[in-house]
Amino acid sequence: MRSGPPASLLSPSVEFRNRLIGETVRAAARESEFYGELYRGLDLTVVETVEDLRNLPTVDKAKMVAAGKAALCSDGAGPIVAIQNTSGTTGVPFWLYRSQNEQAFIREFFEEWNSRDVAVEGLTPLVLQLVSDRHGVPTGVPSDVFPFACRLMDRPSVEKAIAILSTEFDIPGAERRVSAITGSHDDLVVLTTYMLEKGISPASAFQVRRLSPIGRYMTRRFHAFLASTWNCRITQRYSLAEIFGGASWIDDLKAYVFDPYLVPEVLSFSDSAPLTAGVGRLHLTGLRPFSVMQPLIRYRPGDLFEVATGEDGVTRHRFLGREAHALFNPRAKHQMLANGLAALEALDPHPEFNRDAYAIDIGLDDPTCAGWPRSRGRIEMSEQGFICAIQVETRCDMRLFPERAERLRHEVIVAFLDAAPALEKLVAEGQARIEVTFSGPGTLAPLERTSEYWRW
Repeated sequence: MRSGPPASLLSPSVEFRNRLIGETVRAAARESEFYGELYRGLDLTVVETVEDLRNLPTVDKAKMVAAGKAALCSDGAGPIVAIQNTSGTTGVPFWLYRSQNEQAFIREFFEEWNSRDVAVEGLTPLVLQLVSDRHGVPTGVPSDVFPFACRLMDRPSVEKAIAILSTEFDIPGAERRVSAITGSHDDLVVLTTYMLEKGISPASAFQVRRLSPIGRYMTRRFHAFLASTWNCRITQRYSLAEIFGGASWIDDLKAYVFDPYLVPEVLSFSDSAPLTAGVGRLHLTGLRPFSVMQPLIRYRPGDLFEVATGEDGVTRHRFLGREAHALFNPRAKHQMLANGLAALEALDPHPEFNRDAYAIDIGLDDPTCAGWPRSRGRIEMSEQGFICAIQVETRCDMRLFPERAERLRHEVIVAFLDAAPALEKLVAEGQARIEVTFSGPGTLAPLERTSEYWRW
């Protein structure tokens, strides 16, 4: 089973993107009121390669929400056939319109590539898809798998998923047992935990060879838990509800590689210049004709990435969490001291911390099994420098366990600084200090994607 683009396109070519970028930009300016105004006065005839994007302004979710239907292209797009959306967990959802023509092109494109790809030889994999309608009607992409869809919404639906995994099917040209599962990070963890609570060992009871989590970031602990419990490979995808395409994790590269029909840019914190190496803000451009009705050009989703190019010419991207969760130097605003994953990775291994509960009651003994630890950071300025205080919600009053609390505090600080060498240097120089405090159950709110982690 593949995750993402056809194997023949997994190494993105600059030529492929360059052939499409000019018309992508000019069509948006020509057919969309929003982009026509945004690019007013700019000579778009000079946009011939992806490097020319640097001359165009960027957009973000707030601008696109405000633009509404003014951002849509109608000429040649065909009628609207699907509406998708961002989750809207912290505000107004971003409504996304998909047209008949672009959907038809995507279907024909992938059908042709699938027919050419030697990877489809042999038996067709059976795949359990843990589906969700949280983001509206999904964009259909032909694939070389036989899917079984299941939505985890109650205990019977979880039992249905287990029944699908347990069944031996007789489908001509296909495998007899499900060999892969795709779904959200939370659904995969919840399904696995439910099985363990019922005395089912996934590795021995089923024949799953691959798990493909999507959505939220998977910590090292969750990755190891799923890989060992199922005794299978984990393949990860970076994707957004807003835009068609994403990036596939390539084990050999230890990094993500973006689909060729999506243009990634990592812009510096200081001057927003595109980086060929280093850490910055991710911006994405969806290429026409894969994205027609609702173009997103130099769109900033709020995620941080490190970019590098290997000797093989392949550009590698490493996800570093949300910008809203990152710590920047209060005395040098463009210097990131800790990325948005540092605190999460430092806290996640410890069962003493309270976590967000799974949204649906399916009878789990521990409905928080898939949740992130609840915590918040605070910056306090001092004469010597500043204090980074991390408050963590615990399952019990840690004052009752003072020795364990002190060991836990030390372990969190060490792990956090290991993931933040720039901050560790300031601590060693006496310019910064880390503090960890504990608070009882119910004291902190869940950490959403756009929630500011560090308060001032």
